[in-house]
Amino acid sequence: MPGAVVVAPVKRVRACARAPARTRMGGAERRSARRPWCPPGRLIAMRSCALRRERRDHVVEHRLLDGRCQVRRLHPGVDHHEKKVSVATIMLENDISSGNQDELIPYSTVGKKLGQEMQQRDEQLNKIKEHLAIVRGRIDAACQKAGRDPYSVRLLPVTKTVPAEQLRIAHAAGCLEMGENKIQEAHEKSVVLGDLNIKWSVIGHLQTNKAKYLARFANEFHALDSLKVAAELDKRLQIDGRSLDVFVQVNSSGEASKFGLLPDEVGAFVDQLPNYSSLRIKGLMTLAVLSTDHERARECFLKMRAVQEMLRQEAPDGLSFDELSMGMSGDYELAIEEGATVVRVGQAIFGKRPLPDSHYWPEFG
Repeated sequence: MPGAVVVAPVKRVRACARAPARTRMGGAERRSARRPWCPPGRLIAMRSCALRRERRDHVVEHRLLDGRCQVRRLHPGVDHHEKKVSVATIMLENDISSGNQDELIPYSTVGKKLGQEMQQRDEQLNKIKEHLAIVRGRIDAACQKAGRDPYSVRLLPVTKTVPAEQLRIAHAAGCLEMGENKIQEAHEKSVVLGDLNIKWSVIGHLQTNKAKYLARFANEFHALDSLKVAAELDKRLQIDGRSLDVFVQVNSSGEASKFGLLPDEVGAFVDQLPNYSSLRIKGLMTLAVLSTDHERARECFLKMRAVQEMLRQEAPDGLSFDELSMGMSGDYELAIEEGATVVRVGQAIFGKRPLPDSHYWPEFG
């Protein structure tokens, strides 16, 4: 037809499906080209099981589920369908890329993120193990010096201000029981770490209105110094059908700012404890005077031994005072020499806390 314009038919092809031109590539380029790409938050659409690799004596399996990358440590000889050990969960949504949510992220970035997290975890694990070995070695040396069996002293790691994620690592390092000063912090961690079967000890002062929280989760309470608290704890424990190991706190330094009973008040207080059947009395606890002069701390520990001997002879039947919870990071070796059976150590294991002790123990202010 004269003047007509002939338009050739065009084959419609989606741009995203167009295959790139074939070019000669090296080995590294081919491996890069085979890596899957996906937007953040949609990793589940990519693949469900992405990487399995050997690491020394175990296998680390990386799973991509619901936009998260979860790392599980699978030990040799274990039925992996029966035993699942969660090591870390790395949030990838809004984390790998801070830009456009539709930006394509290479899967190699996921592997790099996982590698960094695993390296940090291993470093923390080894550090805690090293510190635990040092503390236990010093406990053994103090016991040997005092002519005592090292197994007669229990180490209670104090974990206040330590994040729950780090406590998972501490548990893997061998910390199976943990002590917390503040009831709110202790209760929150017990919920977050409920899958680890940790034995929780509350070592700080307890208000009567907080007794209901302690009764729900704690295995030990190291700071009983009030009959009102004893009555409330007993009531709450009976409601929940539980019992609780309890230490009576003694103010061995005589400082007015400290909690605890004065040594000459302990006898009358203890005589009332059989009225609270849910409380299993195990012994005494004290905070020695904070001083660079170790002899002043030793005086506190000697007073505790004297109170303990008095109670062994005069306390009502059914109450045990074989345990002495005394000694912290700065004086636990001295406490062991004077009869401590439980030492509460925090900074020597987890490092220096960001806040002074007066924040956790107001009596130190």
